[in-house]
Amino acid sequence: MIEIKEVNHRFEFKIIEELATEILHEVYDPIIPTEHTDYFLAEFQSINAIENQIKNENFSYYHLNLNKKLWGIWEFKGKTKN
Repeated sequence: MIEIKEVNHRFEFKIIEELATEILHEVYDPIIPTEHTDYFLAEFQSINAIENQIKNENFSYYHLNLNKKLWGIWEFKGKTKN
């Protein structure tokens, strides 16, 4: 079963940070300096950056779970605040 769960807690931000770190280093380190990837991760995919994006920049983050296991991350800008 697929579940889409909105991310709102720092422990969930940590999961995103760890996944982004693994994926972006794997993809980009062969083609750009590692320091560039580290900078991007710190600015946009760290726990503090994600928290700021959600609170102040109108971002939404979601965990996509398949059979209760994390399958992916979905983020977008433009969430309508209730």
